[in-house]
Amino acid sequence: MVNLPYAAELVKADDSVNLVMDDGERSVVPVSRSRAAQLKEWLGVV
Repeated sequence: MVNLPYAAELVKADDSVNLVMDDGERSVVPVSRSRAAQLKEWLGVV
């Protein structure tokens, strides 16, 4: 669970998608393939 207003970017690698957070450490949160499409919609990245 993350606070979406603090999401900085969505990064797609080979077979994975990661959410980079806008915190001091630029934390990287892995996103499951089954949730990636829904997350893109929530972030308006469709």
